Amino acid sequence: MDILTIGPRQSTIGIDIAVINAALLASAFGKDAAPSAYTRLSPVMRDIVKFWGVEPPLVVKAVAGAAGGVVMVGHNDLAVSAPDISEANVVAVVDNHRMSGFRASHPAYIRLEPVASVNTILTELYQERGVILSPLSAGLLLTGIWCDTRQLTADATTEKDQVAAAYLADRIQRDRHLLADRVSAWVSA
Repeated sequence: MDILTIGPRQSTIGIDIAVINAALLASAFGKDAAPSAYTRLSPVMRDIVKFWGVEPPLVVKAVAGAAGGVVMVGHNDLAVSAPDISEANVVAVVDNHRMSGFRASHPAYIRLEPVASVNTILTELYQERGVILSPLSAGLLLTGIWCDTRQLTADATTEKDQVAAAYLADRIQRDRHLLADRVSAWVSA
């Protein structure tokens, strides 16, 4: 694989989903991208992966060897990233947190936005780059936004999160109510 997408060592359901979504987006541009994680998936993430029929993230202990580089998803602080992240070729950072401790020896694409879900930013990237969302990608992105925002009820939810969720809900091929029920169960677990 050329590119690894990776979340922080202590991840959340929404970020784990975003790591998968970031790899799917890179793949839409012809990159050989793989989602990765530092630990085995939680039972909730195993259920989400099964529900959507996607491959789970690869469990990795090092990222420096990724030939095409690393995309940091849902974090930009080197202190919470892979132990060898400072040796990796970080090609992009997609995050919804404040800038904290990121530095690189070369230019990298950086997208930071004050939204509740990094999946909202990924949805915008699909739209801005004219990539047609598959129902699978739309469903995974919507699942991530709903998990991060407790189905748009969390105080941190922004108008951008709401707009992205509405856009994605129109593009999934699953029953929205069934998905909403599953997300409620996943968030409550």
